[in-house]
Amino acid sequence: MPTFRDPRSATPTPAREIARIAVPVSMEFVLMLVLNFVNQIVVGSLGATAIAAVGFSNSLTFILGVTLGALGTSVA
Repeated sequence: MPTFRDPRSATPTPAREIARIAVPVSMEFVLMLVLNFVNQIVVGSLGATAIAAVGFSNSLTFILGVTLGALGTSVA
């Protein structure tokens, strides 16, 4: 008679462990880029200075997000 094991009790593979961390981080960056894109669209009617300010702040936000995301991933 065959025995059935619970798939959750199996030892996770390295690829599964990497995906467990990489998928949420990737989704975070995709959502951050979408938010930045929407910000540019909303501010688009306010003039060149406002667009430049939002673009500059988006760059700083992205750099900060990547830095903190990498730090959080390395700690996890």
